[in-house]
Amino acid sequence: MSSGRNKKKPLDPDALGLWEGCDGAFYTAFGRCAVCGKSRGDHIAARRGDPKPKPAAPDALRPALRACRALSPIAGELRIVLTRGYRGIPLDHDNCVGGFKPLRDEIARILGRDDAEHKGIEWEYRQEPGAVCKVEIYQKMEKVKQ
Repeated sequence: MSSGRNKKKPLDPDALGLWEGCDGAFYTAFGRCAVCGKSRGDHIAARRGDPKPKPAAPDALRPALRACRALSPIAGELRIVLTRGYRGIPLDHDNCVGGFKPLRDEIARILGRDDAEHKGIEWEYRQEPGAVCKVEIYQKMEKVKQ
């Protein structure tokens, strides 16, 4: 007869402060998943199916705005290159362009210009591996005819 005294209880990961990553392994509270590199909070949001990205901080572009005010107004045609970083798989082109739309609108507003291509701004979108975020603004020079 077994009295049930020697019966082992399974470990409770939540009680130990652990969470399960993509690979089924358990990580500490501040650990990152070895497969996708996400933290516990990122995994919880993904499981909830959180479709809306968190809005950018209202003052995220404040340093860029200060820098733009220090410059003289940029006239003529411009080429603006927006680069975002990625981990894992990069976005396909239309999602990359769509993701840059709020930034594109804000850059055009800061420059005091319309963001339409026919108004003299050529937009270029790039993706690079890693934690990269770049905005490069080039003034197009007119070709001299000889």
